[in-house]
Amino acid sequence: MTFASLGWGAWWIFLFLTRVAPESAPTSGVIQWIGVAFALPGFAIAVWTIRAKLAWIVITLVPLCANGSLLAMPLVMKTIRVIRAERAQNFAPQHDADVPQPLETLPRERAPARS
Repeated sequence: MTFASLGWGAWWIFLFLTRVAPESAPTSGVIQWIGVAFALPGFAIAVWTIRAKLAWIVITLVPLCANGSLLAMPLVMKTIRVIRAERAQNFAPQHDADVPQPLETLPRERAPARS
């Protein structure tokens, strides 16, 4: 659990720095490496401590889930980047025809001539 706490602490410091002082915040790639570096031994130790009794399995689930979620953070970050890129692409106008124009600039249809 100590390894998971250190890894998640690095993520929270990264989040704090990106909000408060973005110029001094490390890149998310560096934080991902730090998180994985803490999560791998923590996950391995948690798996190693599992015993056959139900109480040990229940107790070991906490560090397993904490370290497992830390190991999943690179995948989560990649998914977030893809979603943000898709949203930015969907909101950006592709052509001039897609840009809404004021009513004054739109051509008016002429009524058919009456005879």
